Amino acid sequence: MIEPTPGRVVWYYPSGAGRQGEQPLAAIISLVVSPELVNLMVIDPNGSSYGRQNVRLIQDGIPAAGEAEWMPYQKGQAAKTEELERQVASYQEPAPTPDQHGYQPGSQGEPAAFTAEPDEATAEIDAETEGPSPEEEAEVEEPHHRGGRGKRR
Repeated sequence: MIEPTPGRVVWYYPSGAGRQGEQPLAAIISLVVSPELVNLMVIDPNGSSYGRQNVRLIQDGIPAAGEAEWMPYQKGQAAKTEELERQVASYQEPAPTPDQHGYQPGSQGEPAAFTAEPDEATAEIDAETEGPSPEEEAEVEEPHHRGGRGKRR
């Protein structure tokens, strides 16, 4: 249902909708008496305006003589808005899923797949990043302060 408010444009049917050759007249809501009753400033085919009080505003259906309805564009926009509101109301946040390491978002503590023992890949990476062993380091040549070259022990 579209909520009527002052200033909104509706179609007014002085002789009823569906009469052959008759077009609705533009009308502006000047006062909302109730969700179904409004006062209108109606604009006739010559551009002159006149007032109508307690005009029934039809939400669905065909208006009779002296009744008004929303324009098709307004009905379409209201339907889109209602559909989006339904989608938002029914949306549920998806449950978090564990990642490849077993970590559950929002959980506390270590990931489920955590183990204290390093696996082969971890051992290989550690070996590459640790630096030279003590034996390898003893073989590294470094210059002496007095200009000579020698092996560090």
